[in-house]
Amino acid sequence: MGRRSRWVLITLGVLVFLFFAQRVVFPGEGGGERLGFQALLAEIERRQIERVTLDSWNDRAAVQLAGRPIPLDVDYPDGYEERLVESLLRAGITLEIEERPSALEPLLYYLPFAAFWIWLARRLPRRPSEKTPDSA
Repeated sequence: MGRRSRWVLITLGVLVFLFFAQRVVFPGEGGGERLGFQALLAEIERRQIERVTLDSWNDRAAVQLAGRPIPLDVDYPDGYEERLVESLLRAGITLEIEERPSALEPLLYYLPFAAFWIWLARRLPRRPSEKTPDSA
């Protein structure tokens, strides 16, 4: 295997790893039906919600309405989580809060870049410093 093909394989491997790491840390849209935030507040007031799962990482909630088998996705404003939790608990709605481990995000985000720069630095040719006695 030539030097160039090894470089291409390593680059493709890093890109594939970064793609899957991004999917783990930042999962995409659920693809389900959406519910507007104002509609969510109205459903809370009417007590038509069975269960809510809050994803505090993405400011998103999965709302299970009474009589619907599939939960609806709702995006809520940043910083509104405390008020939303209070209103859900006041209405007697079952609430789950999902929090992602915060140590995973920096590890998966910065480690590939650090590994790449270390790998690149080791591949660069070394020039003798002007201060070393061998360069005289």
